[in-house]
Formats: sequence, structure tokens, C-alpha cells
Amino acid sequence: MSNYLLLIAAMISWGLSNPLADLAVSGLSAPAQTLLEISSGFAVIALFYFFRPKKFRDGTYKDVSWKFAAFLGAVQPGFAWLMGNYGYTVATASTGVILLNMESLFTVFWAALWLKDRITHHELVAVILGIIGATLGSFDKSGISLTIGLGALCFLGSSIFCGLNAVAVKKLGTSINPITLAYRQALFSTIYALAWWLIFDRGHFAGRETEIYVAGALSGVLGVALPIIAFNYAAARVKSTHVAVLFNIVPLVGVIGAIVLGRGAPTWIQLIGGLFVLASMRILNTSKA
Repeated sequence: MSNYLLLIAAMISWGLSNPLADLAVSGLSAPAQTLLEISSGFAVIALFYFFRPKKFRDGTYKDVSWKFAAFLGAVQPGFAWLMGNYGYTVATASTGVILLNMESLFTVFWAALWLKDRITHHELVAVILGIIGATLGSFDKSGISLTIGLGALCFLGSSIFCGLNAVAVKKLGTSINPITLAYRQALFSTIYALAWWLIFDRGHFAGRETEIYVAGALSGVLGVALPIIAFNYAAARVKSTHVAVLFNIVPLVGVIGAIVLGRGAPTWIQLIGGLFVLASMRILNTSKA
């Protein structure tokens, strides 16, 4: 049960980071925001790493290889976050959480392809209901346009990377040190984000309002640091299909966060979507029993 609670906490944290990232890119470019949030998250992870509990430094857990960490760092947060931020520059926060929720589907896809996971009928129904619910729960009055379509491609790519990361962590197994994994993963992500910013966007960082920088940094703490450590530990101990269902929490929390920040308003469709997600969670719990 504790593993599921950790995953739920990670999903809530990720959900809260979405509207913050959306607010940050209203004043920063996508590369600048990606560098700010990933480096902020890495700074917190580094503190966890250097002051980690004894059992995470005495050899109880194996350290992930630097090569695999470099791969994961490129996948997430890395280019998954970069593509998501590009999406937020041309589409609304609601559109973002709609399409980012497709990571649930891609997690199931990657698990079946890479891990050969067997998907039960209950789990398949739960995933489908969750995706429908989170999609409905994320709709606002923005409408559809070519600009949103371009953003949709970015969000879709981000979802593919997020699903791959979830399955890759599961593939590593329970013997891997989750704190060392998060540290090395975020270190490489920071290097990639810095390189991208230096090559494509250097100079577009200064002179913004304080709230933009605060939102960008907080999106890194909530979207990189806190959830990745929890996710790396818990996802390796929970079936990938169940992780996929729990991903449906992210967009609903994102909508609530957008409301609090004044970047969206609830609709009846969103409320109906919430019921679908609750139903998917109920079915998942039934399948675990």
C-alpha cells in the first residue's frame, strides 16, 4: 500500500507542476523554462543525494550505471519536459493536461512491448475509463485551432517519453538505488537542458517578473525533484498497468491547480471526467483485491 501512496503523491506533485510551468512559459521561452525547472529540481535532488539515509549508501541497493542514467535523463525529465514546455507556449494548460494524460496509454504500450506485461480485462477497462475521465476533466472553453494542433504534437511526444520512462524504471527492478538513480538522471537532464538553451535560446532569460521565475523554479521542485525520487522507488514495485491508471490523477490535479492560479475554470464536463477517474481507481482496487 505504501508504494501506491508514494505513486499517488508523485502524481499529485506532477499535477501541481503543470499550471506552474504554464505560468512560467508566459514569460520565458520553452528552453529557458526547461533549464530553470530541471536545474531547480536537480538542486533539491542533490540535497537528498548527499544527505541520503544510510541504507541508500551502504550497498543495500545497487547504483544505476551512468550510461543508463544518461539515457533516462534524456527521456525524462529531459526532452519530455522540453517538449511539454514547447507545447505550453502555443496551447493552453488544459490542452496540455489532456494530451499529457496519454502517458497512461503509452505506459501500457511500452510495458506490453518491453516487459511483456499481461494486461487483464479489469486493468484495460480501468486504463480506458481513466483516459476518458482525465480527458473530459481537462476540457475547458479554449476550443480547437491550428496552434493548439502544433502544441498537441509536442504534448504527444512528451507523453511517449513519460511512458517510456515509467517502464524503464520498472525494468531496472527493485534492487536499484532510487536516490542515486534520480540524482544521475536529473544531472544528465540538466546538462542536456543547458546545452539546448545555449545552442538555441541563449540570452532569453533575464528581465522577467519575479513571479515567472518563482513559478518556473517551483515547477521544477514539484515536477522534477519530489516526484521523481518517489516514482523511482515505487514504480519499480508496482505493476506498470497500475502505474498507468494512477497517471490519470495528474491532469485532474493540474486542472485544480490552474483554477487556483487563475488559469482556468471548472466546467460540468470536468466534473463528469472526475467521476470517470474515480471509477477507474475503483476498478483498479478491485483487480488488486
